[in-house]
Amino acid sequence: MANQSQDLVQPWLESKAPEYDPAWAWKQAMEKYTAPPPSEGLESRKERFRSFMQKFVRECSDKDVKHARFDGSTTWNEVQDHATAAFDEYTRQGRSWRHPFRSTGRIFGTVACRIEFLLKLVPSGDYLGVLCGGLSLVYDAARRRKEIRELIIKSFDSLSVHIKGSNSYIRMYAWNENLRMKTEEFYIAILEAIEGITKWLQKSYMGSTLKSFFNPSDYGKDLEEKLTTNIQEKADAFEDAVTLCLHDMTQMIHHNVLRVGQSVNGIALTVQETNSETLATAKASVVSAAQLLSLLDLDPPGSNGNAFVLAMERIQAERDYVLFFGRSLELCRQSGISFIMNNGQFQEWFKSMQSQVLVIHGMDLDFNPSEIVSPLSYMCALLAQNTTRLRHSYSLVHFCRLYTEPDHKSYSTNGLLRSLVSQLTLALVSTQQNPDLSFIGPMEVEAIRAKDIQSLCRLFEELLKRVGAGVIFCILDATSWLECEPHVADMHLVMQFLNSLVDAVGASQTGLVIKLLVTNSTTSQFSMDWFPKALELCIPSSSLLEGQGFNMLLLDLAS
Repeated sequence: MANQSQDLVQPWLESKAPEYDPAWAWKQAMEKYTAPPPSEGLESRKERFRSFMQKFVRECSDKDVKHARFDGSTTWNEVQDHATAAFDEYTRQGRSWRHPFRSTGRIFGTVACRIEFLLKLVPSGDYLGVLCGGLSLVYDAARRRKEIRELIIKSFDSLSVHIKGSNSYIRMYAWNENLRMKTEEFYIAILEAIEGITKWLQKSYMGSTLKSFFNPSDYGKDLEEKLTTNIQEKADAFEDAVTLCLHDMTQMIHHNVLRVGQSVNGIALTVQETNSETLATAKASVVSAAQLLSLLDLDPPGSNGNAFVLAMERIQAERDYVLFFGRSLELCRQSGISFIMNNGQFQEWFKSMQSQVLVIHGMDLDFNPSEIVSPLSYMCALLAQNTTRLRHSYSLVHFCRLYTEPDHKSYSTNGLLRSLVSQLTLALVSTQQNPDLSFIGPMEVEAIRAKDIQSLCRLFEELLKRVGAGVIFCILDATSWLECEPHVADMHLVMQFLNSLVDAVGASQTGLVIKLLVTNSTTSQFSMDWFPKALELCIPSSSLLEGQGFNMLLLDLAS
């Protein structure tokens, strides 16, 4: 009976659902746009690639390689699983690189990466399966073999570059001759890269005495440069073709909208009058700002009362705690703060109207690991206190060293993110009273409640879009406390997300400026990987400074 019901449901959905849900109708419409047949050159190159890879699998002595399939049955999900496993191993080495097929969120717009567009445009048949078979093999090799891991990761990095626009529409242009040609060239470039890496693997399995075996570092760099240059050139050309098609579509929609708009001006006024109440109800948020603060789950168990009051009291108590113990630091320990405030790097970061990242490393020989409030923590609290007083300025600060107990609500990387989100929510409420939270639906509520890292990143991004013009000071103190297991993988994700966010805000030209400050009493292991374009400042040991105190030093914020 159950099977009979299932047999009836699928046909009904396919025939009736489009009448009720536009998403089904859209899906059916897009499926009608099929990719053009492959050229003879592409078919020939694909078959040569398949023959080479099948021969390699047959002759290779590595039993793990035997699982590779080039019959067209390998799926994209398998590629993602192998790539994720390889990146996990890379992270365990203490290195980091952006995952080519996974994003923390869509930064300031609708985007998809190059490989996602390519998957929509490859010819039907076994083309996708053959490509996935090759990518699965090399990423599985990256997982198992340390000497080739970085080469593979960097060779395919250009696949992850984002193209602004939705890949849902691109099938409409699959028959565009320029796009078809660039798609085939991009596809072939990936096959050639897989072949090049496989040939190196083949030599190492055979015990080759070539320089690639004895000196893999130099040979790997040469091979990486050759492969990445070829893929980069073809990927850039492919992106240009995709962007041109999407631009043409936008122009077409623009003209159609103008034409339709001229015909319905009279109707629009009537609709607006009769449906104003309905529209207001439809736009109502699933959650209010107060409910969002409660969902973030930062207050101690058993806390009752107004969510805004509880959040503000918690944030103020944290800052007051750091300020109180900071004032009790010896004068020689405070001298580093004066050094920072007078430093040109800090002045540039603080006074510039550009979005920037500043990383400060402490070099103090007197640093005590058990010390909860360091001179840098004190400086962060003072900076937050003073910048809050400026007009159109908002300070978000998180002291990682305060939360090292596993049972604390703010413990871990997601605690850091939830803390920033709660402070940003309060900043919005202080200026807008009822900020627009309509982007938070039932699914988002569950993800926030589950403390999902990627969902929290997207939440922070969406809230940031609603700030408008102004300056955000985002201050993260003592992040090195989270540069260890089990937090480091999430820290890679969050720090790279924040770096991308700073870049995106800087390029958005919306009047918003975000200044990210990251401090550590010791040198961070990963700051150069997380923030490759950041300003960096190292504080000399207090014994090398003159010992000027900071309790009486005023920040010249108006200059």
